[in-house]
Amino acid sequence: MKLGLDDIRGFLAVAEAARFKIAAERLSVTSSALTQRIQKLEEMLGAPLFDRSTRTVRLTELGNQFLPEARRMVDGFDGSLARIRDVIERRAGLVCFACLHAAAHGFLPSLLGRFRARYPDVQVRVLDDTAARIVDHLGQGRAEFGIDMQRGDDPDPEFEFEPIASEPYVVACAPDHAVADMTAVSWAELAKLDYLAFGLDSGIGRQLAVPQQRLRWSYEVQHLGSMLALTQSGFGIGVVPYSAIHGHPSLTFRPIADQKLSRTIGLVRRRATTLSPAAESLRKLAVEVIVEAYEELPGATTVMSLSG
Repeated sequence: MKLGLDDIRGFLAVAEAARFKIAAERLSVTSSALTQRIQKLEEMLGAPLFDRSTRTVRLTELGNQFLPEARRMVDGFDGSLARIRDVIERRAGLVCFACLHAAAHGFLPSLLGRFRARYPDVQVRVLDDTAARIVDHLGQGRAEFGIDMQRGDDPDPEFEFEPIASEPYVVACAPDHAVADMTAVSWAELAKLDYLAFGLDSGIGRQLAVPQQRLRWSYEVQHLGSMLALTQSGFGIGVVPYSAIHGHPSLTFRPIADQKLSRTIGLVRRRATTLSPAAESLRKLAVEVIVEAYEELPGATTVMSLSG
């Protein structure tokens, strides 16, 4: 014999109404059906919950002791159901996604600003990390999807990549740097400037390994944040993916005139998985923000529309 939540609700209705008929009407069941629920509950507990007479129904001592427990059970279930509904309707909950460091620098303020305006009570956990770690976060269930770059011609069959845009590498510089007055910069011209290089411990550095061989760098860093801080402080200029410089409040950029490099930015997720409602909303906003960032950028190619 299994005890159901309807049995507990029946007990509470009778305790409140002190009449089986009135309680049954409130629950939209027959009096006999309600009586069977109470009898089942009493059989499971091994003692009567009500003292019955022809006109009144009173709680027994056991019934009085069981009453607060029954209320907690129903309130707990109703509260859990309400919280789940809030998650489904995006009024509450937590969404976790992974994001490349470069994309985080360029897109997060706009992306999270739009998301907060629509879903102010949903918490967002951003796992901003290196390219090598994005799929690790997905594979271990720490993130529902990731903003990542496409890598290699032999993708991992466990993951699905949605390309959004092909982004160029650009030259980042301070607004008062001489490069800011140029229309575009060649690699030969970069060789004459104070160049800030990415080391090979950096994913960007490995992508730039060949062209950087021709340059004499002044400083070498492994992380994008260090690169942007040194550039902003006037130590030199550096080559970065456009997403890293997009919307930066203190830096500007110029395109590379020759031997242009690019990479594809998109969304990655585990195959055959359904995103939570909040994550799906965030995914759609990510597409919107990234597409808008590249639509008017020379050298960039948008491969997904805003309806994607």
